Amino acid sequence: MSKYIHFYIRTTMRRLSMIIPVVVIGFMIGMTTGCDYDHPVPEQISLDSVSFSANLIPYFNASCNMAGCHDAGGIPPDLTPENAYQDLFAKNQVNLAIPENSKLYRKVATGGSMEPYSKPAETAMVLAWIKQGAKNN
Repeated sequence: MSKYIHFYIRTTMRRLSMIIPVVVIGFMIGMTTGCDYDHPVPEQISLDSVSFSANLIPYFNASCNMAGCHDAGGIPPDLTPENAYQDLFAKNQVNLAIPENSKLYRKVATGGSMEPYSKPAETAMVLAWIKQGAKNN
């Protein structure tokens, strides 16, 4: 009887040794290709009147407000729709006197960890919103 048990264990180990590399490779491919987010902000946005709720919140939701980033309880500031406006001001992310010095604008403009999510259209949109008085509209 133990002869069959040893045969079963050896066969199972051989199968696992073939399956594990396939699973690891699949996981690695999924990790490198699975983090691509669509940007809801169109390239041709009118910068004459940028709306916080219509323009910035969709950008935050697609690019910033996700698990492990700027969601509730994550990295400050909290960019969830219900908290974003208050938290941007509470965390001194907006400089109305010198919009180009706003932490929010500089973070979006210079990239860093935000680089995959920053495009010229989003950068211009954030700066235009601050220059227009950073209204909660």
